[in-house]
Amino acid sequence: MKNYFSKIDAKQQYKLAVEELNRGRINNAFELLDRAIEKYENHIESLTLRGNLYAGINKWDKTLLDFEKLNVIQPKTKNIKLIIGNCHYHMRNYNESIKFLTEHILIEPKYLVAYVNRANSYKNINKFEKALIDINEAIRITPRNIDSYLLRAEIQEELNQLKEAKGNRLFELVPDVEIIKSEKLRIEELKIRSTVPNNV
Repeated sequence: MKNYFSKIDAKQQYKLAVEELNRGRINNAFELLDRAIEKYENHIESLTLRGNLYAGINKWDKTLLDFEKLNVIQPKTKNIKLIIGNCHYHMRNYNESIKFLTEHILIEPKYLVAYVNRANSYKNINKFEKALIDINEAIRITPRNIDSYLLRAEIQEELNQLKEAKGNRLFELVPDVEIIKSEKLRIEELKIRSTVPNNV
């Protein structure tokens, strides 16, 4: 019975946190979410929201703690592997990043951010051939993303493919400045959407 009331209390704290967040009071929201999780440590909505808020302020270690807990409680949470992989990527834990991003790609094989971050992770541990495969897939998924071409050029330079790096189709993209801008905005939206819960 105590567990039941703790869960109800946690839900109330969560609702208050959302209200505070809507008013722009992020610190108050954090306090309420902390209280909700103290009341009921497995409160999924509070862990998700707090983890996303930490991600929004680049506190990747805290984001990781909340989403690792969610991964145990509810492993089918949308994009959980992507978020954990991205946390590891930002914390420079590249092998763990590769592991979780690979799991995400197996579930959702057309997710640009997963391929780009896994390519960067491979690059950072000097596995350039694997990085090249991933960035080529990212370009296949979103052919007008200039950042992917720049990353591919960096990887090709590491592989001593200087001619390919130089002619990396960037010149075809340069005249399409508006398309490039809109693609960059779309990528940023995808990154944000991958970390924001649906119910906020």
